[in-house]
Amino acid sequence: GGDYAYFVNSSNASLVIEDSVGGGRITNAGTTDRMSTLIQVNSGSFELKGGTLENTSSMGYAVFINSSAQLTMTDGEIKNTVNGGYAVYINGTAGFTMEGGKVTQESTYSSSAAIYANNSATSVSISGGEVESKSMGVYAAFAPVSVTGGAFRTDSYAFQTRYATIAPAEGNTVSVDSEGAVFYTFSESENQIVDGNFTAPALTKSYTQNDQPSTLAVSGGTFDIGK
Repeated sequence: GGDYAYFVNSSNASLVIEDSVGGGRITNAGTTDRMSTLIQVNSGSFELKGGTLENTSSMGYAVFINSSAQLTMTDGEIKNTVNGGYAVYINGTAGFTMEGGKVTQESTYSSSAAIYANNSATSVSISGGEVESKSMGVYAAFAPVSVTGGAFRTDSYAFQTRYATIAPAEGNTVSVDSEGAVFYTFSESENQIVDGNFTAPALTKSYTQNDQPSTLAVSGGTFDIGK
């Protein structure tokens, strides 16, 4: 079990948080001995249009999107401030669309990510906004990740993904500034860079075996690699 501030559990339900509610900060400061979640959506939809959702519990989540739920973020900030906690966690067959705003992960654990998509998550789509992390930027074991805009600043790998495509849409830019490789690849990963601006020590780092090679297809972009 766990504790929740907001819990949505109906396919017909829709939760929307806007600047008009005050534009302030809603904080999950749960206990450290049990899971606590600021907002959990099991089905239905959640749209963040403003304000700050912050987790300060070491066993907590700012936003947990589960089952068939969908999260759309157009503005505001989703933030985790402690080791062991999560900012955005996507589970089940849920999906996440980020059009603006900011996701911040202050955990320094190597397994942490600002946006964490568990094995069966449906998709992660990022077309704008900022992702800033003291660990990884985006983790997605199997979910396809589409990046058509946005800025990523990470102290570790920018992406640990199996099927990510970075291809800025017309009028958009994608920038990645990472202290680790742009991609940390799983076995048989098929990531792709079409365009964007990248500053990192390396494009890829892999722990895959020789009989399970990974590929990174690069067809364009501006690169400052090996800093």
